[in-house]
Amino acid sequence: MTGDFLKVMLKAKEIRDRQYPNCPWVVNRNGQRVVNMDHSWKALMKRLGLSGFLFHDLRRTGVHNLVRAGVPETVAMKISGHKTRSVFERYNVSSEEDLKNAAKLLDDYIQRQTVTLTVTPDDLNKFSDQNSHSQPFDDVAERVGIRSRVR
Repeated sequence: MTGDFLKVMLKAKEIRDRQYPNCPWVVNRNGQRVVNMDHSWKALMKRLGLSGFLFHDLRRTGVHNLVRAGVPETVAMKISGHKTRSVFERYNVSSEEDLKNAAKLLDDYIQRQTVTLTVTPDDLNKFSDQNSHSQPFDDVAERVGIRSRVR
């Protein structure tokens, strides 16, 4: 745990230690284990004016954020408590934004690629003699199948 989450948990532990020193659970209800959070979750969602969210959605969000942050999937599985890849994959769903990011990454990669043609001066002369209306480089590029990317 790090950051704000760690701060919240440390504060909860401080309160637990002060009010219920014999309770083993940092998150508790009057010193007793929390067995079911359905009522509390529904009350929170109502107070926030949200609907359609389940407490379990937090796990999916956590997995999503871990993977998108670059945490290796095997590590994300250990953090989220998933023991099998098949169950983990149910949580690690691809979104429309993921697909857009993949397309952008691919486009960036392609834009960085360069094309190098090996052409001798004789080749240039041969191509320019056959097609005097165009540039020699254009002729060579067209013959090797490069059209739209050569400037």
